[in-house]
Amino acid sequence: MALVLQQFDKAGLRLYYGSNAPELPSGLIGVPDDPIPTTCAFLAVFVDGENHFGFYAPKAEIYRGDDLSFGDTETLAGMPLGVKPMVYGANKWTYAITPLGGPTATGATAGTPGVFTPSGSAAPYDLADLALVTASPTTAWTAGQHVVLGDGSSASWDGDSWAEGAAA
Repeated sequence: MALVLQQFDKAGLRLYYGSNAPELPSGLIGVPDDPIPTTCAFLAVFVDGENHFGFYAPKAEIYRGDDLSFGDTETLAGMPLGVKPMVYGANKWTYAITPLGGPTATGATAGTPGVFTPSGSAAPYDLADLALVTASPTTAWTAGQHVVLGDGSSASWDGDSWAEGAAA
């Protein structure tokens, strides 16, 4: 992942010039001849109106991605950084991303079709993803009632568990 940091404080300068960049007696940050990338967890959350997207790496190397950029007087200066996700502990993954959308659905209200709650939540993708969703009402849904899942299929509550298709 690449990003441009526009915060020229001590922490930002060390991300760009290396975690071993020393603070000089004058308060300046020295640029080491043998820079060491910063190794830490990394989380970025992007928000666009009601939509959000998250990128999480439990362990990542962060270091200079390119030369400093001073385009013109109308453009903000920035420090290009590269984020390299790494395997952490026994994980078999290096980073995780959230699907674009709202909160995870925790409930489903019967209807034709029904709705997921809380309001604005993303529909579970398939029948297996309904395992943690609470049906309302908790009694068997009546004929035709169902919710539409993310894969386009439908499901209904039989009073005991989620079933494929609309209630019979």
